[in-house]
Amino acid sequence: MVRLLASVATSITLLDAGESSILLRKVFLHKVADDLRELLARDLGDRGVDVQIECNYRAAAKMDEVKIKRAITNLARNAAEAMPEGGHFQLRIDRDEDDVVFVASDNGPG
Repeated sequence: MVRLLASVATSITLLDAGESSILLRKVFLHKVADDLRELLARDLGDRGVDVQIECNYRAAAKMDEVKIKRAITNLARNAAEAMPEGGHFQLRIDRDEDDVVFVASDNGPG
C-alpha cells in the first residue's frame, strides 16, 4: 500500500508538471479491487462512509493502474464530502463485451 501511495504521489506530481503519459500494463482486476477496498475503507471509514467493492470480472486487463486507482479514489472522496453525516459508497467492476466497466454509486445528495 505504501508503494501505491508513493506511486500516486509521483503521478500527481508529474501531472502537475505537465506530464500526461499513460502506462498501460496488464493488471488483475481483483487485485485492483482489493487495493481500493483497503485504501478507501481506511480513508472513508474515518468519515463514517461504508465502502463496498464488488469485483465481478476477476481477469486481467491492460490499464494504467495508478491513474485508475487515483480517479476512483478522487471520486470516492468527492462522494464522502457530499455525505458529511456518513453514508455508503459502492464500486462494482464488471465486463461488458470487450470493455471493463467501473460503476460507482453512493447515497449522497445529487
